[in-house]
Amino acid sequence: FGTGPTLVSGTKLGVWHHRNPCNWDEILGEFPVEGPLQVEEKASRIAAAGPDLASLPIARRAEMLIAWKNRIDAEQEKWIDALVREVGKPRADAMGEFAYGTALLDTVIGTLTDHEESGQLAVRYRPRGCMGLITPWNNPFAIPISKIAPALGFGNSALWKPSPMAGGISNMILDSLAEVGFGRWVAMVQGGPEAGCAVVETSHLDGL
Repeated sequence: FGTGPTLVSGTKLGVWHHRNPCNWDEILGEFPVEGPLQVEEKASRIAAAGPDLASLPIARRAEMLIAWKNRIDAEQEKWIDALVREVGKPRADAMGEFAYGTALLDTVIGTLTDHEESGQLAVRYRPRGCMGLITPWNNPFAIPISKIAPALGFGNSALWKPSPMAGGISNMILDSLAEVGFGRWVAMVQGGPEAGCAVVETSHLDGL
């Protein structure tokens, strides 16, 4: 679904040219290919910001997830069109992925809690810190939502490395999170295997 990276000078390793899988001559977007230096900077930043999210009451984090869900639902056609355009999904499959992804988000919202009690047993949930997330191209909407939502809902920051073959829809997800107030606690790393390895290897993660 793309060509590259085209090497460029500067701090980034290159540029990924994302092509329309149904029309190879059409370039849908150009996305940076990032490496260890960029990963370390982003991981350090959101790890430092993480305690502020963890300090919010869980009810407030749930409200932010609800606002995210409402924003996504209000733009359903935009998301479905992006799935068709970016990864060549048949429209029925794109509609199915949208429904599945939003249902997963509903499940996270409905089950979000910081404690459970049963008889004499009590379990309390606490944020871990900075979570690393690596997601594939074939379900670029549902899978990221299923990982990002619980990470943020339970008070963790998220260092997210999506597939470069879904760069446009990944940017849409990132923008939608910023619009409801989660922007400080999510960082997206763009690139291929080098970026993925850097995410796995950074010392700022508390879970993967």
